[in-house]
Amino acid sequence: MPRAVLTIACLLLLGTSMAFADDSIPDTLWTRRYDGQGRRDDYAKTVLVDKDDNIIVVGTCLGAGSGNDVGVVKYDSAGTELWFATIAGPGGYNEEAKGAALGPNGAIYICASSGLYPDLDIMVVKLTAGGTETWRRTWGGPDAKQDVPAGIVVDTAGNSYVTGYTFYANGQCDWVTMKLMNGNGLWMWVVVRPSEGGGVNYPTGIVLGPGDAPYITGYNQRVNLEDYATVKYNTAGVEQWANFYNYSGNGPDMAVGIVVDDVGDAYVTGTSPTAPPPSGVNQFATVKYDDSDSGAQVWVARYTGSGGPNQAAAIALGASNVYVTGATAAPGAPDDYATLAYDKTSGSKVWETKFVGPPGKADDPVAVAVLPYGDVLVFGTSVDFNDKGDYTIVRYGAATGSQDWVIRYNSIYDNDDQAAALTFDSHCNPVVTGSSFAMGYYDFLTIKYDSAASGGVTEFKPAVPVRPGMRLAPNPARNWTNLQHSLSGAVPATISLLGVDGRVIRTQQFAGQTGAPARLDLTGLAPGIYVVRLASGGRSATQKLVIEQ
Repeated sequence: MPRAVLTIACLLLLGTSMAFADDSIPDTLWTRRYDGQGRRDDYAKTVLVDKDDNIIVVGTCLGAGSGNDVGVVKYDSAGTELWFATIAGPGGYNEEAKGAALGPNGAIYICASSGLYPDLDIMVVKLTAGGTETWRRTWGGPDAKQDVPAGIVVDTAGNSYVTGYTFYANGQCDWVTMKLMNGNGLWMWVVVRPSEGGGVNYPTGIVLGPGDAPYITGYNQRVNLEDYATVKYNTAGVEQWANFYNYSGNGPDMAVGIVVDDVGDAYVTGTSPTAPPPSGVNQFATVKYDDSDSGAQVWVARYTGSGGPNQAAAIALGASNVYVTGATAAPGAPDDYATLAYDKTSGSKVWETKFVGPPGKADDPVAVAVLPYGDVLVFGTSVDFNDKGDYTIVRYGAATGSQDWVIRYNSIYDNDDQAAALTFDSHCNPVVTGSSFAMGYYDFLTIKYDSAASGGVTEFKPAVPVRPGMRLAPNPARNWTNLQHSLSGAVPATISLLGVDGRVIRTQQFAGQTGAPARLDLTGLAPGIYVVRLASGGRSATQKLVIEQ
């Protein structure tokens, strides 16, 4: 089975049919919250399921007097917490989880940034299945600037591959990819790939193909603005091929995800505008590369939507098709889910479909997955009538993309729930995680759904309901995010973006009505943690914003 495909083979239980093989709507099996030691905002990044159906959630938590730390919590299949671990750097260093993967014997490999901005290092940590730290390694570039990972994968021998970026004092940013030995975490090799044009160069995804060869995608500022960049290495770190995609509009083309099939061909999706900003309109662009022909481009498929902005979010691979999801909007309207199926061989569109939530509210997907029998699930955040995000999963039929069902989850006291990641256990029970607001701060919120739809449970309610005054989605974000607020009558308003040092980086006036979305332009900002402050008429609200590469 191709390692890059997010398809998990479900167990066929004797005397029963395969889970999800009919149109039964899964019910909530259990929900679990995790509040880090600092009792402040905690943001889940990813969720993993091991061979025993244990569930591991990895994210970023405020530590107890130690700045932001990596938080890891493990549950058994019934939702019982087995252990939690905090991965903290020295002193007041801030750690931010960027990715995680499972290795042999249930070991957990985590990559994170670590340091004090702007001096950040790439940190890689291995935990045993029981949560004990086996080794930790950090890598820093020559100029003590931002060195930040983008993802991690683990091969069949337990060696880990990490990709990320490294900044220099002159503002140039290059890719860096490294391989670490399973037993002790020592570097087997480190390869820095310079920017083609001497500008910024961000990787966004890494997968393993046949023979455990690593494939990486991202974007590279080659001439004026960014192009897709996709690179294959062999297991010794020698570059096998590299290819780029630049649309004729010459705007910033930014890849967000990659999958690789069982013959080594790569499929990349991302966002590609019709022209440079501010006039260009973003579209999805999906590209296939032929591994047997030195990564030559096979086909390109573009999605124009309804004429408004589009933002690709994720890609997955099925038996015959490749699936792409992201946000789409008509001019002046909020986002909806857009999901497309393309024929793997020709790139022809097989079907396209949308999910439209409550009228006038934004719907932003974050993940797509393919079930063993071909149906497609999309997970994301859908804003409800109270202007709070809900976890929302949609299932589409394999043949035509017809919508089979929708599951919304609105947590305690109708607070904000921001989707982050999706996976499945061996019985095809969906497991999702993200961040949910309660008691004044965000917590990890992980949900396991019962694919047999046999009845669910209600989340336990803390004693005091608290609601945020504003919402950012997506968060984490890349080039933009939408802001909605609940400060009654608070129009017009001033939006300020602050760095971690409290310095105002940029401001924007917001003249919309209460609850109406405002799009914040984040282009040109370095990845990291920021604070968004909304002020109007003597009232204010703040929200943490994470900008990813």
